[in-house]
Order: sequence, then C-alpha cells, then structure tokens
Amino acid sequence: MTLFPSIFENEWADSDRQEQLESVLGVRLKAQKNERSEIKLLLDAAKQVEARGPDAKAEILLEWIYKLQKEEAELDLKLLIFTEFVPTQEMLVEFLTARGFSVVSLNGSMDMEQRKRVQTLFFKDARILISTDAGGEGLNLQFCHVVINYDIPWNPMRLEQRIGRVDRIGQEKIVQAINFIIEDTIEYRVREVLEEKLTTILNEFGVDKTSDVLDAAETDHLFENLYIETLRNPESLDTKAQRLIDTIREEADQAKIKNTLFHDNLDLKPDDAQQVRHYPLAEWIECMTANYLDAFGGSLIQKDECFEIKWPNENEVQLVVFPGNSHQAPDDVEILYLESPRIREMLSK
Repeated sequence: MTLFPSIFENEWADSDRQEQLESVLGVRLKAQKNERSEIKLLLDAAKQVEARGPDAKAEILLEWIYKLQKEEAELDLKLLIFTEFVPTQEMLVEFLTARGFSVVSLNGSMDMEQRKRVQTLFFKDARILISTDAGGEGLNLQFCHVVINYDIPWNPMRLEQRIGRVDRIGQEKIVQAINFIIEDTIEYRVREVLEEKLTTILNEFGVDKTSDVLDAAETDHLFENLYIETLRNPESLDTKAQRLIDTIREEADQAKIKNTLFHDNLDLKPDDAQQVRHYPLAEWIECMTANYLDAFGGSLIQKDECFEIKWPNENEVQLVVFPGNSHQAPDDVEILYLESPRIREMLSK
C-alpha cells in the first residue's frame, strides 16, 4: 500500500524538475538571443562610426599641428603626442600617415633596442612621435619642444612626467604643452577641482615632496577611484576630492619627516658647529644614504668592509663602500663619494 504513493511522488518530482529545467533553459536561450542582438547592435554602431571617418578629436589634432607649424614658422616642427591607449595610438599613426606626416610610435611592448631605434628615427627624419606613458619612460627628447596630451591621465603627475621628456638640460626653446580635454564634462570638472586643491599642497610641501607622493604607484588608484566614484555620483566630487587631498597631504608630511636629516627646531651653538666642522664626511654620506634608502624603499646592509646596496625601484644589489673605508675595498667595488652621480642625484631630490 505504501509503494504506489512513493512511485507517484517520484514521478511528480521528476516532472516538476523537468519543468524547472526547461524553464531555466528557456530563460538562458532568451538571454543569449538578447545578447546576440546587443552585440549585433554594437557592431552595427561601430561600423557606422567607422564609416563616418576619423574621430573628430583627431581632426582637431590635425588643426593644431598646422596651427603650431604656422606659429613656429617651422614646417618640419617635431611633435611628441601622448595617448593612454595602444588602439588610439594605432589609429593616430594611420590617420597622420595618410595625411603625409612621417610618424613613429612607442609603447610598453617594445624592448630597449626597438625604443632606441624609434628615438633615432624621431631625431633624424620622423616629424611626429606618438607614445604611451609606458613607452615614454626614460626618453630624452630635448630636440623636440612641443608636447600634445591627446589623452589626459587621471594622475596629474603623469602630465609633468610627459613634459619632462622634452624639458631637459640642453633644451634650447620654450616648451609648449597642449592638453586635449572636453569642457563641461565630469573629467573636466574633476581636473579643475584637483588642480585647485593640489596647488595648496604644492605651496605647503614644495614640488619635490609632492611629486614624490604623486609619483607613487598607489596614488594612481586614488585618482582612478575618484573619477569612477564621481561618474557614479557627481555631487560627491568635492567631498571625495578633499578626502584624496587629505591623504596626499598626510603622505607628503610623512615623507618630509623621513627625509629630514637635521632637526629644524634645534639651535646650532658654536660648540656644535665646531663638532660639525670636524665631522667625518664619509660617515655623513653613509648616514644620509641610509636615511634616503629607508625613506624611498631601498636597503643598505653591511657585509665585511663593504655594503650591499639596493637603490629604490631597482632589483640589482651592488657592493659599495664609503670614502672612509675605500682603502680596504676591492678594486671592482664602487666608492660613493660626494661627487658620485648616485649621491648627487640623491641630493637633488
């Protein structure tokens, strides 16, 4: 008597599961059809945009190139154009080449040999170099004095680094920088607010300290998040921008403390001055180097009469000595004098 209800229940359960499965499959098939339709719409839209010709922004770039040629009275004027994206770079190379310009490009996928070759071509024959930020690292292009930022990076420090590619020792002309940004947009408003607030930080801590903080990799995420959150909620711009500025101020303050070699609030007495006068220079260089490495993420470890040193942002470990122990060092070990390029670079920061 109990067997039949059990069979009927199992059959009912199997039927119910089958209906649920068919329902789920039906929903998924419908979703796939909708997805195909959406993809087709996107492809059709892309084809329509492509059929209309080049981006209006590229046409404005062309106008600026002709305008700059006229203002500089130089038909062979060299231009360094920065973009954020490789596809945009490829589009601009094709666009400008088709209009008779000799163009070369750089991006992060190129090795050192390729980069040197492109830099040589730009120096000799090419009129325009289109580069991404990754491609532009380490470039010395003081033979060019015009930079066009076709795309604007979210971190303002990246703009300074781009301009720094041409604004170097040996630059004989006034550097011009043209930024392409659309007015009356969220991006424009965010940049306007940031520039106003960053000016306060620059005045408070100076260019060097502020630049060190803005140049940190972690800071890029702060700017990225600010733009994304502002796009979602434009009314939150002032509050979130102030929060970002407070973070930058705190980081700059910490950097200032770490990099302070002498306490500003101490009065230097005559006896103290006499001691400083006879203070061993080698020990001072060693102390200063150790503080610098501690502040910027390097390391200095004593090994017998030498030191193992790893400079910030570098993986290689080197053996060095300071002048006081140079007589005990092997011939192939670098001596860090006050005039050494590394020490002079450190002092300039």
